[in-house]
Amino acid sequence: MSTSHKLGDYVLNPNKPDWGPGIVLDISGTKITVYFRDVSDRPVRKIETSIVGLVPAPISSDAVLDNLPPYDPDDKKLGKKRVTHADGIEFCRSHYPLLFDDPGYLGDRKKGERDYKVEAHDAFQEQLGDGVGRGLLDEGKIEELTKRLFIVEGLLNLLSPYEKMALTDALKNEQAAISYFSALFDVCERDKVDKDSYQALITAVDNLPAEEGKARVSTWPVLTQFPFIARPECHMFLKPEVTKECAERMAFDLQYSPRLNWNTYSRLLKLAGLLFEELKPMGAKDYIDVQSYIFVIGAY
Repeated sequence: MSTSHKLGDYVLNPNKPDWGPGIVLDISGTKITVYFRDVSDRPVRKIETSIVGLVPAPISSDAVLDNLPPYDPDDKKLGKKRVTHADGIEFCRSHYPLLFDDPGYLGDRKKGERDYKVEAHDAFQEQLGDGVGRGLLDEGKIEELTKRLFIVEGLLNLLSPYEKMALTDALKNEQAAISYFSALFDVCERDKVDKDSYQALITAVDNLPAEEGKARVSTWPVLTQFPFIARPECHMFLKPEVTKECAERMAFDLQYSPRLNWNTYSRLLKLAGLLFEELKPMGAKDYIDVQSYIFVIGAY
């Protein structure tokens, strides 16, 4: 005997409406494995459909269920406790009772999360924005560009000291610096994220020279920091370990690779967009707030 359900079907357990909709992950005869969206503890359940008659869920898509990692019955990660939106907000309130308007959250570079990044954004606009950086590039003033870039970087704490040193050394190579700044401005001058221009920036960062035996310069923080600070309304910062941890706790398929690539970045943008829609009613203003939320959940 078999079930009429198919892999990927959205279903409801009529006996457990509080579980919310689920998606069919696996089928073995009349037993089907379902991931239920609103179950934080053990969201993966095996249902004997000869006993419990699952019914179709009245949805055609779902932000959580459509972005789950691939199901592997031998890998128990997907079945671990998931941090739901309610869980995440409750945990954030334990740190910042007023969430994104909390004085402790706004703070400064030593204690807060937002205001110093806004200060760095303003500095980027002053030092390199509105065509200023492009003009310096056209004039061949690479040393001045590098100086201005590190004025902005000096207001942040997103790169490790080794990454900062590697980037400093790499930009001493004039040809590599020209390629990098050209690609960076192509990305930052656009109102929306563009795959082709971002791929060109990935290539430029990959091509930044690094001395043998020294820290790598081709890292996710180096790639993503300046577009994020320049355009926090559409670009995102990726700190690998904490972001991977957050994605795993939210059961989101980040498709992470340590190698710089468009697919991972586009998945990060997908995660950021979904979170922003959830966090806007809570006062989130842009992806600076989303990045802070990811860091809090990643250290849950």
